[in-house]
Amino acid sequence: MRRVSNAAIASVTFVALCSGAWLLSRGTEAHPPPQPSAAQAAASGDGARSAAAAMPHSPPDRIRIPAIDVDAPLIGLGLTPQGSLDVPPARKKNLAGWYEAGTSPGERGTAIVAGHVD
Repeated sequence: MRRVSNAAIASVTFVALCSGAWLLSRGTEAHPPPQPSAAQAAASGDGARSAAAAMPHSPPDRIRIPAIDVDAPLIGLGLTPQGSLDVPPARKKNLAGWYEAGTSPGERGTAIVAGHVD
């Protein structure tokens, strides 16, 4: 009975270690930014608007969202050494950032803008 238990524990441990190694190796691959599905794009607005050509890459310099009183300059952001999105410097109030290695606003794809409202 003890031999069966040890074999079962060893088998489960082996499978867990192999799964973990596989997940870690797949996590280092670069992935393109997420894109909406065709159904989501069609449902998000009228057909003429979703059929419009995307704008070329153009670094943004400001973000305005009147509904929540946002009007802030933008700076480019990168990734930290740990792989998370960097943030605008806290000492500079009313400053937002966008992930410059990704899609710029107006291009096809998901643009990432980071900031906070005080």
